[in-house]
Amino acid sequence: MGPRMLVVGIFLTLIGAIILTPVGYAQPSTSQDDSAGALIQQLESKNLDERERAQEALVKLGAPAVEPLIGFVDTNRDHDAGLRTRDALVKIGEPAIRALLRQLDYAEGKHFGKIGNRLLPRFGRAAVDPLIGVLGDENRDIRLGAIQVLGEIGDGRAVEPLCALLGDGDKQVVGEALRSLKQIRDPRAIPSLVGLLRDKRSTIAALVSFGPAAVDPLLGFLRDGDPHVRAAAVSALGDIRDPRATRPILTMLKDPHEHGLVKQAALYAIARLEGPRAAGVIAPFLKSQSRDLRRTALYVLDQVHYPQVVNRLVALAKHDPSMSIRAWGIYLLRGKKSSAATEVVIASLKDRDRGVRLAAREAVEYLRDPGAVGHLSHILRTGDWELRLRAVQALGHMGEAATQSLVLATKDSNPRVRREAIYTLSSSDDPKAFAILVAALKDRDSQVRACAAERLVYRKDTPAALSSLLAALHDADPRVRTGVAAALGRTSDARIVTPLIERLLDEDTDVRRAAAFALAPTGDSRAVDALIAALNDRRQIVTKHADPQSYLRVAYVPPTGDYTVDCRPMIAEALGRSRDSKAVEPLIAVLGDENSFMSQRSAESLGKLGDGRAVDPVIHRLRDTNPDVRASAATALGEIGDPRAAEPIKRMLNDVYQPAREAAESALKKLRK
Repeated sequence: MGPRMLVVGIFLTLIGAIILTPVGYAQPSTSQDDSAGALIQQLESKNLDERERAQEALVKLGAPAVEPLIGFVDTNRDHDAGLRTRDALVKIGEPAIRALLRQLDYAEGKHFGKIGNRLLPRFGRAAVDPLIGVLGDENRDIRLGAIQVLGEIGDGRAVEPLCALLGDGDKQVVGEALRSLKQIRDPRAIPSLVGLLRDKRSTIAALVSFGPAAVDPLLGFLRDGDPHVRAAAVSALGDIRDPRATRPILTMLKDPHEHGLVKQAALYAIARLEGPRAAGVIAPFLKSQSRDLRRTALYVLDQVHYPQVVNRLVALAKHDPSMSIRAWGIYLLRGKKSSAATEVVIASLKDRDRGVRLAAREAVEYLRDPGAVGHLSHILRTGDWELRLRAVQALGHMGEAATQSLVLATKDSNPRVRREAIYTLSSSDDPKAFAILVAALKDRDSQVRACAAERLVYRKDTPAALSSLLAALHDADPRVRTGVAAALGRTSDARIVTPLIERLLDEDTDVRRAAAFALAPTGDSRAVDALIAALNDRRQIVTKHADPQSYLRVAYVPPTGDYTVDCRPMIAEALGRSRDSKAVEPLIAVLGDENSFMSQRSAESLGKLGDGRAVDPVIHRLRDTNPDVRASAATALGEIGDPRAAEPIKRMLNDVYQPAREAAESALKKLRK
């Protein structure tokens, strides 16, 4: 470490010691501590006015409130209270920053790190100098945490101190400093990166973040004696895409003595720099003696959309002496609408080389040439089930010409093949397709039945299958019942109402939701009455037992034990879709429900109904302690369009919750129209 680095290190250590020394930081007295504790309790009050007054008082209290507020952040479970706590700390300013500096740590392998890592970025520029001050702290975790936070804030004042750390003996300190400098992207860091980092390839990887400003240093690396360094520099220049790099890279491609690894990187780079214009430079490499260069040239020509690329790919897939190149050529033929490509893929299914056969099997799924239908139909009769599945997936892109083959596939012995064929046919206008979907509701495999039910939702002719759908509404598989209920929502036939009302108490909550949404638009008074009744039915709160599998599917479900699912919010949402004014009073009645989701959905539905009776009750929810309810209420008032809501909504423009502020701004724009 040079003299300049030593001076910088001593300076940072002294500043850090001064900042973390509690001189001038008054320790709260017992009475102040008690006062702060009482105010923090009021942050969880059921009255929003009390919460706001408590927040203001905590900010005025200042330094004595800092430690209690920090302790409260990680212990409370109230979203609004947490927002107010963080907001208060930011407004208190310097005393809070000093305290949070002692709460920094190295966040690698953790979700968020300690509270200092999470809150200090909120202070923005105000936290930069104190953070710089602890870069020389003897506590390694504090140093690393400060480096990370400086990168998040992105202020240019941190560049020089972070550059000084690039010569540190601790690899993790160097790595985090490098990461933060890449986040800040200040060109002043470039000389330090080039001069201090010992690993040239790490330097090159970092320089890419600085864009065109890094081109000159990267061009310098093209003269390095290590081909790996030259290749990394070429790749970086290709990523930046600055035209100054074109001539040097072309020179490297033409140099017969240049290392193959560098030429591979140059082929990728010139394609990025020149696009289709590079084809003339790249094409000759298809005849290279190097297998790797031929492989790279193939891929790059495909990427730049070289007009003759299909012919080149076909030729190499047939005749190249390297089996890996042949397989690579087949891979790149995927998706090409060419009869020659189809012939190569089909012929290669019987190739003597296993790698070529595997590439051909994968390519079958991507055949797009309409002339391939006959080949694919043959596969449906003779191939194994995986190959038959790929054939069906390809047929799905070939329009009406493939319908007959897909109909054949719906009778396949393998349920996955049948399911794929049914899914594909569901978008066809052919009358046979509709008949097959209806018949599939009785398939012996539940996943096939579920697929048929789900796809019927998207068809215009669904009402014609009413009797079959009503029968399938009693299927043992909840996925089938869910799909059928959703499909029934496409018809206004009065016969669907009673069966769907019965499904409002189905054992599966997804079926209940589908039934509710299917009932909403029917316009039948029985449907609205049933939904209103369900809104206050405690049977809509279902207790379920979690298992590890459900935990993997749904992140908020605990791995073991019981949990509850409240279906009433989705009933409230469905009532909003009904557009029936009978729903207004029942929805108003549940606006203040203990379940915040219920309040949100009720407010949103009242907004859709647009009835003036809801204005005052929804205005009252603008002062709800749940910030999401406040946001939903503002949105609803904007949709109702009553000018009485303007002043109450204006008071939300300073809400602690950003989505609530945004909802208020949007609502006010609608009210001004």
